Amino acid sequence: MILRDYQEEIVERNLDAMRRGVKSTLNGLFTGAGKTVIFCSLADRIPGRTLIICSLRELVWQAVDKVREITDADPDIE
Repeated sequence: MILRDYQEEIVERNLDAMRRGVKSTLNGLFTGAGKTVIFCSLADRIPGRTLIICSLRELVWQAVDKVREITDADPDIE
């Protein structure tokens, strides 16, 4: 998937932070900015597992659908 310029910038900033030893990051964006696409791209580029926390079950299923759409991952839901 091709990211928008600002999405790629956010991904790169997070990856740079992780390379500097930052263990976790927090990103806030406006509605429709592509937060799900951003975390999918991040999860696809870093080794290991990724934890995504959603406040609503509907958001969980939306995230799962998007992950399956743009990556080869098959996410677990707990």
